[in-house]
Amino acid sequence: MLSQRPAGVEPIHVGVVHALSGPMAESERGLVDAARLAVEEINAEGGLLGRRVDLILADSRSDWMTAATEVERLILQERVSVLFACWTSACRKAVTPVVEKHRHLMFYPLQYEGLYAVWGYFQSLPDPANRRFVDAFRRRFGAERVVSDPIVSSYNGVRLWAAAVRAAGTDDPETSAWSMPALSRARHWFATPCRHWSRPGR
Repeated sequence: MLSQRPAGVEPIHVGVVHALSGPMAESERGLVDAARLAVEEINAEGGLLGRRVDLILADSRSDWMTAATEVERLILQERVSVLFACWTSACRKAVTPVVEKHRHLMFYPLQYEGLYAVWGYFQSLPDPANRRFVDAFRRRFGAERVVSDPIVSSYNGVRLWAAAVRAAGTDDPETSAWSMPALSRARHWFATPCRHWSRPGR
């Protein structure tokens, strides 16, 4: 288990692992942009726990094992507090053991694999919150951009993580993960870190 993150003015690091090159790059571009938008908004609101949030982006190169290697690098070297990663089931299956080994926290944006997903938005619903997201996303990245459920899941994942960090009072992955089930019920979001682990001593 990683040691507790230091408090103070050091930025909180968020790891994003998606394909920036290779055959999956076009599919994963929107996921990266949505996570970036959420981080920008959080910083515009004053950051988290008095600290700026820095997004650290890694290219999986559309390769599962590269994704797993990058996830471990982000955990151990960049000391990210959370990961937003993968698009395909194969990538998720390659990355999950790494996340579990380090008892870390990862969000996976595909709804149909619900144990790994975060979602609270469907573009087909004429909800004011949904409309605000679509408008903000297109202002930031272009009016021609198409918004899909996984793209908004990527955005909501960052927002849910930020709420959990505030509730926990720390960006430590294991501690903040325990804030998420209550937040999910209260806000009608669904979230499960890669797998739940037991608290020490239980």
